[in-house]
Amino acid sequence: MTVPQQPDLFCPVNRGREFCHEQEASIDCKAYFGDVVLPNSDDATIIAAAWTEMTNVTDVNQNLETGEADATTRANNGWSATLATLKNGGVEFEMVWDTADAGFTKMQAAWSAGVPVSAAFMDGGILVSGSQGLVGNFSVTNFSRSEPLLEAVRPASRSSPRAIPSGSRSVSPRRPAP
Repeated sequence: MTVPQQPDLFCPVNRGREFCHEQEASIDCKAYFGDVVLPNSDDATIIAAAWTEMTNVTDVNQNLETGEADATTRANNGWSATLATLKNGGVEFEMVWDTADAGFTKMQAAWSAGVPVSAAFMDGGILVSGSQGLVGNFSVTNFSRSEPLLEAVRPASRSSPRAIPSGSRSVSPRRPAP
């Protein structure tokens, strides 16, 4: 029996990966910051951007949700009905407090100045064909500092997508053919 290909849950275009058959180990996931704010979020722009991996990042949580609107009518035979509305998302991550680390200083500066930062949270390398994740311009809305007695000092950061011309979106960029 052939299992039908499932739609890719993280990318509007399935880039040859059968989501229901592949699993990723968290250790293979990557976080990046970009050198400039992205003017748009098409694949060509993402591929052309200069990305720096944030190797200081530890735990990452991508929170992707959709709002709901009540669409219940009397014709629903006693059932409530819900419509999906606007998408909402954010990324929460931790890193070791290291003022010499480029990723740390980039996120701290973005939070402090209230300016957007381009970032990518991928399940593999950003230029590796088939990698998927959330890429776009983000507002750093939290930069809390945790000081546990037996661990390194860590900022807990929360980044939320920020509006750009074609919106932050999930992508799986492909390196152009040589």
